[in-house]
Amino acid sequence: MKKSEKQRVLLVEDHEVIIAALKRLINLQSDMACCDAVQCSSAIIGAARKHRPAVVLLDIHLKDHDSTDVIPALLSEFPKLRVLVFSRLDGASHAEAILRSGAHGFITKDEKPQELLTAIRTVLNGEIYLNRKMAALFLHRFILEKPSKHPAAKIPALPLSRRETQVFELIGSAKKTSQIASDLKLSVKTVETHRENIKRKLGIQTASELMLHAVKWAESQVPKSLILKK
Repeated sequence: MKKSEKQRVLLVEDHEVIIAALKRLINLQSDMACCDAVQCSSAIIGAARKHRPAVVLLDIHLKDHDSTDVIPALLSEFPKLRVLVFSRLDGASHAEAILRSGAHGFITKDEKPQELLTAIRTVLNGEIYLNRKMAALFLHRFILEKPSKHPAAKIPALPLSRRETQVFELIGSAKKTSQIASDLKLSVKTVETHRENIKRKLGIQTASELMLHAVKWAESQVPKSLILKK
């Protein structure tokens, strides 16, 4: 991407005041611009075809429809498109369902504007966005529920190298690639290579699935008593 070229953001939101605020916030940035805003789920794919956005900021609770089911269709037609879900709900079950549908991030509407921009840039950078609160909710949920519901959390032994296991563990702590690189004193490119190797060895296809598997595995390594005392 040329330095002068802005990443196109497609808004999916059905409240005019929120649309106006988001457009202003996004268009003030030097690296992104709002290419369009649609207010119903039936218009999303058509707008994506017309504008070819880099990311869709998607409110899944629209007046006409719950738009979660449009995510697989969007990604099937536009596999490089990034989807960031913007929701008023903040439950771990809700977020997990969204990530399993193919979304690349989840942010609640009570976050500060700067955090929303961080979330957009995170998914544009090819990473999964979850804030610390949501990552903690995931961890609590997986620990407190019956283990039988989460077979992936009971991996007896990871078929990974020592370094890949370290990277996998840090992914499960909701750390970004750049943070993992800093923690392990590696280059970002090396961490990205490790991520791809982990996906291949574990039979994982997407970054969202990698995040979910890593969180579940990280939970299995932490004594329950330590989590419940927080």
